[in-house]
Formats: sequence, C-alpha cells, structure tokens
Amino acid sequence: MKISLYAVMGLLLSTSMFGQLVRREAHFLASDNQGALTLKDSVRVFATNLEEGAYTATIHCWVHKDFVNVADQRIMADAPLLSKTKDSLGAVHESYPADSLWESSARRMSKYYEVVLSGKVNARAFERRSFPTIALEHFFQGRRGAVREALVETLAKQGWEQKDFGDYEAWAYLNRSTNPGLPDFQAILIFRGPIPYCLINKGASFEYEKLKGSEQRTHGMYYFFQRPNDRFLKEIDDIVFDYLPL
Repeated sequence: MKISLYAVMGLLLSTSMFGQLVRREAHFLASDNQGALTLKDSVRVFATNLEEGAYTATIHCWVHKDFVNVADQRIMADAPLLSKTKDSLGAVHESYPADSLWESSARRMSKYYEVVLSGKVNARAFERRSFPTIALEHFFQGRRGAVREALVETLAKQGWEQKDFGDYEAWAYLNRSTNPGLPDFQAILIFRGPIPYCLINKGASFEYEKLKGSEQRTHGMYYFFQRPNDRFLKEIDDIVFDYLPL
C-alpha cells in the first residue's frame, strides 16, 4: 500500500485544524458516570458513534501536574484544560478518568501532562457543519457520474488521508490527536476506479438521494453508492479492519 502526499498533509494538519467544533459549550460525562467536564465554545474534538442523541467525544489536552493523579489515572476537580500553547479549553468539574496520560515533552510544558479524555456529549453541542461527511453532502448536490478528481481535491483540503488497497482507493478521516501511531477513523470513503463505492461513517448521518442503500455494521454505518453483494461487503470489511486501532 502506498501513502500519498495528501496523507502527509493530513497528518500535519488534522490534529490542530480539524475535528468537530463545540457550539457555545460541551458538557462531557465520563463513561463510568463518575466525572464531568466542560469545554468552551469553538474547541475542536473528535466525535463518533452517535447513540440516543449523544456522541462519544475525545479531546487531547494539557493539564498541570498538580491536578493529575497518576496512580488512579484521573484528573482532579477544578483542573484547567489547556492547549499546547496554554490557551484555555475548559475545566474539570468532577474528578475525571483519563484514557491515557504522559509527561509532556512539548516546549515549556515540563510541568504538564498530556492527557486524553473522552465522554458522552449531547449531539447538539457540536456544529453539524464541522463533521467531515457534511462537506460530502454539499459536494454531491447536483453531481453525477465520475467525480473522483474533484472529490479527492476536496477530501485532501479537509485532512482526509489516502491509501490504495488493490483495486480500491480509500480516503479516511482519522483522529490522530489521541494516538498518532494508532489513529481511529471517523469516516472512510472508498472508490473503485473513478466512482465512489461506499462511505463508512461513525459521525453525523450522511444524506444523499442517489444512495443504493445503507447498513449499520460492526464498525460504523455503511452508505452504498453501488449495490452491494457478499463479495463486495467482505472486501470493504477487510479495508475497514485495516484502519482499526488494534
């Protein structure tokens, strides 16, 4: 498999410029229901897996070591959540479990830990236009036939990353902010030749009147631009499996 120049661009840009945009503020509830935090307006996170009106959202931020309980892997109440440049992103209200944490090696951040925090957030807390599939909806309006050249230019500008899988070409929108070495995907768009075949999505729903169907599968919602058969589904599942952070 080869990784294009677009993928390198996505790696450089996706952690700071992309992701879902908080509208006004976002309240996180920890998965164990024992932790709460709030993020400010316009903070970027990655939001996936919409269930019962809430996304699972993830943020990578910096926390002063005085507020980090390393033994219990928790962030203490009243901890300010900061960006790499010490801009305020929000605050912890109730002791919050960290998905992961490590001493920061960033410049002038020796007294801080980098932490990854995730939780359930009401879907209305995010700007819908900041989900990558919404731009796809706008792109497909009024378009027909082979659209690959124009579409991949749009995908590259928005931080999607390209890989080849034999006869297929995949463009993935990845969350590199939480684990750059093993990023999870939010959406994957798969082509065969110049025509899109399937969109696999874990973010906001995708609407396009010319779809041939959709199906909820283990790792996301599949939206079909061509009618699927068993062989097709197996090949698509194999591509999706390649993106899973095992």
